[in-house]
Amino acid sequence: MNGTGLPIPSPSRVTNNFAGMQVGIDGGVFNIDNTGWNLHLGATGGEVFADGRQQLGTDTRGNFNVPFVGVYSALTNGPFFSDLYSPFIRRRRHLDIE
Repeated sequence: MNGTGLPIPSPSRVTNNFAGMQVGIDGGVFNIDNTGWNLHLGATGGEVFADGRQQLGTDTRGNFNVPFVGVYSALTNGPFFSDLYSPFIRRRRHLDIE
């Protein structure tokens, strides 16, 4: 916007890329003491990768890596379901402006 309130064209082009991966392992105890209760325990981990770049005007680039690990549990009995997840997430960022 300029002083008259009219928009001023400002061409820009931004590209974004992202990917990720996740692995995990779990196990369970089923029909505990013939009560119908089931308990599941597990661990998971992975990382998300992302980057962005503004290609017109300034050459601004950003990179983000987000590794994570966590543990989870689930308790079921018939239609009842309850779960807990406790993640640990660490974010790494890098920004370049040229």
